[in-house]
Amino acid sequence: MESLEAYRKLEKKFKRISTLSDALALLSWDSQTIMPSGASEVRAEQLATLSVLRHEEITSNLIPDLLAKIDSEVLTDWQRANVREIERVYKNATALSPEIIDAHSRARHNCESVWRIARRDNRFDLVVDPLGELLEITKEIAAVKASKFNMQPYDALLDEYEPGAKAENLDTIFTYLEPKLIQLLENVLEQKQVDIRVNTPVASVARHATSVVVKTYCSEPQTFDEVVFATHSDDTLALLSDPSEIEQRNLG
Repeated sequence: MESLEAYRKLEKKFKRISTLSDALALLSWDSQTIMPSGASEVRAEQLATLSVLRHEEITSNLIPDLLAKIDSEVLTDWQRANVREIERVYKNATALSPEIIDAHSRARHNCESVWRIARRDNRFDLVVDPLGELLEITKEIAAVKASKFNMQPYDALLDEYEPGAKAENLDTIFTYLEPKLIQLLENVLEQKQVDIRVNTPVASVARHATSVVVKTYCSEPQTFDEVVFATHSDDTLALLSDPSEIEQRNLG
């Protein structure tokens, strides 16, 4: 009975942690899609605060206390799998301090924000310093985990996303997958008659009554039936040659 009660409390705890993870994912998605660039500083604070709060929840002393009370023999296969995953998440989280979690969150958001500007303006030199800062913090995280778990730094990072995977196995996996994926893509493009144009930056998009004209920096304007934007809101607004008042308000 005590074991099942401990499991239920642990499950309840991780539902709360999962909710925090969902909120972080939603805020991150929003910042990469429709959030105006002027909100970047506030969003960085929101993401960092929630990241630290999530980390504090995962590293709570309650977690190991509850895990110690659980007898896996009385659990279902599904519950045992949950306990193994919780132990793995707890192990990875307790290796790091709240301070490095905060720093990593801010550096990642800043790098993504600058990268969107760099991509839009074709000024990738702008992202050198933010990316360098993010890499240094990531290397620090890798070194801390590698020392604590007695493994190679990259393996320590990889374990968080692909448990049990090793860097030495990646070449074998990708060597096997690469030709198959290339062939799959070629087959899809051939059947769907898709024309993918890379290295073709768009200058502007003008809408007319029955068509849309797309101007690029390296070819003549072309006319299409419709255009779907899969860009950040600021980029979309900059590309529209005739944005409406509503579009300026919502995208700007």
